[in-house]
Amino acid sequence: MKERVFLKVYSIVITALFVLSLLCGALMYVTDWGRDWSSFHIGTDNSISNGGMVIGESDGHYISLKSAQIPVSEYETYSVPANAEMAYTVTATVSPSNDATNTGVTWSGQWVNASSAWASGKALSDYVTFTPSGDGYMESKTVVIACLQAFGEPVTMTVTCTDAPDKTSSFQLDYALQPTGIELSFGDVECNIGGNTGVVVEVNYWADSANIHGGMPELNVLSNGVYTIAPEFTATYSLSADYYFLPYSWNTYGMTYYRILCFGYSTSGLSPSLDYDVNADRLDYGTFNSYDIASNGLYFGFANFIDDLGLCSYETNHPSSGVLPGGKLSDSASSSGEYFSTAVYAENYEALKGDGTYNDNVRLFDLTVTISNSYFSGSYSTTFYMSGCTNTAVISNISTNTSDGILFGAA
Repeated sequence: MKERVFLKVYSIVITALFVLSLLCGALMYVTDWGRDWSSFHIGTDNSISNGGMVIGESDGHYISLKSAQIPVSEYETYSVPANAEMAYTVTATVSPSNDATNTGVTWSGQWVNASSAWASGKALSDYVTFTPSGDGYMESKTVVIACLQAFGEPVTMTVTCTDAPDKTSSFQLDYALQPTGIELSFGDVECNIGGNTGVVVEVNYWADSANIHGGMPELNVLSNGVYTIAPEFTATYSLSADYYFLPYSWNTYGMTYYRILCFGYSTSGLSPSLDYDVNADRLDYGTFNSYDIASNGLYFGFANFIDDLGLCSYETNHPSSGVLPGGKLSDSASSSGEYFSTAVYAENYEALKGDGTYNDNVRLFDLTVTISNSYFSGSYSTTFYMSGCTNTAVISNISTNTSDGILFGAA
């Protein structure tokens, strides 16, 4: 029994040694028997968190480079200028023997084209600084590169072996466009990014689409114009809203009517009987949240709100007092019957009293736009409100009823 256990252990050890010898052989082959470790070059980390400086890949055969971004919280530790937008450490590795005392390096940098329209007359040190960690052969291999501000001409950085000047490695610094904001419109509706955007809403469900404001998104990313690369941005759009809003009221034969838009419920008729318990967790935002603005655009008409955004449209003549207390949509009873109690978003409360005019300044919904690429991600928003409305319809025909005849008589 002991002999079988010994043979099993011996077999495992021999197999492990065999695999290890194969790996070592492959390693020696790839590195030219330890004389060239450049095949084990580690690329730079291009993740950007605070600014637009981008460190490219190195081209050295004898010197490989690795970079790491320095958190703002550690600027003082690395002697990074306080006004730096972002900073990196870049570490050089000299092959094949990085720990030899004659493997110190020096660093230099220059504009790729110092006579370009942007770079002409500009000192590199006003935009990018590079400071070795020390003068010793090991300390000199790590440099702190800090970006002080955006630059519009690429920078070539070169690291050179002090004792072997023909052995070098270089890489390029670029600056990726950093947005200063966006411009966004939907057809004839220009968004007020960071504020409120007033829209004229078509309240007639049967209106011709030509009379409805809005359209496909037209997005323009703004910048200060200083950059060396401008990767394409991806834009995503999302809507958010409160449970319901009351776009307008009107007066017919002395009776005040209200149009209420809300989520999640449909009805076969107007002024629905509220014999169910309406509460926040039963309201359905599914269609609204999944609506694809990038593909379908955004249009400001009741037909679009109902058919595209999943809102339900209700008309009611309650409450008879014209007072709409804050709160959620409910089936609260009063002396005149059941009525809607709703939170109304209006700057002009007088517009809610049903004086025969449509309401304005009623908050509709919020839009958030997120733009991103490999070097930037940022969000912008606006709140749409109904600044006015139109009430038009498609006219397909006109007819008269003369079944009883028409009598003409002389005067």
